[in-house]
Amino acid sequence: MVKVDDSETSSSAQTAGSAAVPSVTASGDLPSTTITDTPHAEVATTDGSVFTQATRADGWLESVRAFKSSGPAATALSGAAADAVAGLGTAASEVLSSLPPPRREEAWRFTDLNALYKMRFDAGGGARDGATAESLAAAVIDSAAATVIIVDGIYQPQLSTVGAAVGAAGVYVGPLAGYAGDAMGGVLELLTANNCETDVSASVFTALNGAAVAAGTSDVVVVVVPAGSDLKGAPVQVVFSTTPGASKAAATAAFPRLLVHVGDGATVEVVEQHVGASVVTGVGAGALMAATDAADGAHLFSDALTTVQVGKDARVSHTVVNEVPAQAVTLSNVYARAGAGSTYGLTALAATGAIGRVTFGAELLGEGAHVDSTSLCLADGTQVNDLHSRIEHVAPGCTSNQLHKNVAAGRGRAIFAGKVVVAKPAQQTDSKQLCRSLLLSNRAQVDAMPVLLINADDVKCTHGATVSDLNEDEVFYCQSRGLSANDARFLLVKGFAGEIIDRVAYPSIRDRTTALVRSTLDSVDLRDSQFATHSSI
Repeated sequence: MVKVDDSETSSSAQTAGSAAVPSVTASGDLPSTTITDTPHAEVATTDGSVFTQATRADGWLESVRAFKSSGPAATALSGAAADAVAGLGTAASEVLSSLPPPRREEAWRFTDLNALYKMRFDAGGGARDGATAESLAAAVIDSAAATVIIVDGIYQPQLSTVGAAVGAAGVYVGPLAGYAGDAMGGVLELLTANNCETDVSASVFTALNGAAVAAGTSDVVVVVVPAGSDLKGAPVQVVFSTTPGASKAAATAAFPRLLVHVGDGATVEVVEQHVGASVVTGVGAGALMAATDAADGAHLFSDALTTVQVGKDARVSHTVVNEVPAQAVTLSNVYARAGAGSTYGLTALAATGAIGRVTFGAELLGEGAHVDSTSLCLADGTQVNDLHSRIEHVAPGCTSNQLHKNVAAGRGRAIFAGKVVVAKPAQQTDSKQLCRSLLLSNRAQVDAMPVLLINADDVKCTHGATVSDLNEDEVFYCQSRGLSANDARFLLVKGFAGEIIDRVAYPSIRDRTTALVRSTLDSVDLRDSQFATHSSI
């Protein structure tokens, strides 16, 4: 299904105040809160009963509160860190009163969270028999300068490693409780920053993350790279592993929190992975796929928040990968602040789970800063994978480049809502934004909404969106060279997705994501894949 709300899918803007909006629709307790009586859409259930999302979310939040109060305790904090974390719970109380986010709000209009609100959480719902180095082998990158393992919210020192290069460079990688360096002020500023100011922000869920941290149930991971340090080629890896529950009535929840503070002129690569414990057991793409198939009854909710400070002339490469069971719901929120002359690059891969959403916000605060965002969403079966972004040019002479790709099959739904905002002082901005989507089934759906909001008059900004099926002439050409119909289509889809996947420098992640592309294509009934003959624009 494709709907187009505006005939323009690409524009250049040089007029102050202009907006171009093409849209293609294809203590250990959490703070107490009261669900507001703001009208919410009624939801019809499979048994015929009808009730509001607000009612469902009320019981859901109580279940979250009970789950976290009975879970394991994070490492105790002291001093300024303890005060900052305590403040998160206070700040969260008012925001949490707006649960659930109304579907009429633009940021949530296309993301149906009913599957999440059906979950109830049980601290004993997962096996929780302890992760081991062997069970996490598929997730660990051999070349990493440091690997931090968080299991069910708790730092695992026996599974984590810190190489000599990290210590020699003065880099800190580990829990907030273990850090007492010179950058503590900057780290705590990242921790307490109001990341809910932008309209793309999942403000309720970032607040929920803060409340969980304040309740002492999730360790905060800190990466501090001092000015001038160079860790290029040896990534810092953070793995958040969550033990899934056996059913939606006994699911598990996790609230990962990551702070990355990079000093002036420093270089670092950060790999952030969110995995279900049952998914990463075994080594290699084949083992991952087998485990994913076997984990269809594994239920978990992950509400992650990462904040990155990029110093003047620093270089940060950030990869975010979600590898979770088929019934999981993952909400990953990433916010970056780029200083003068710095470069921040994000590569996000969302290919698993029932509902997956990446919310990305970037502020270019210093002259000459650059942000590069590449992302891939795979949606198969009844999956919903979503990327919402807001890239804000605040300083003059900054550049940004965003490329997002969707592959939707079966009855899957892929969503892109990307906004580029150019403030009045941000003259000589150069920004590019493009969303490209493949629809492999006439029951799949893609929603693509690239947006420009420009308040400066000396800028170069373009955006666009394309939606199509595979070109049957290209499929025929591949078949004429001896490939089967499925292999021909896989070759073309792999090439389409490979533009994003190949930007990941780590073979194990590339191989597993490519295996998911193959799995998505194998599920397509070729009789149901003639989307091009049914499309309308």
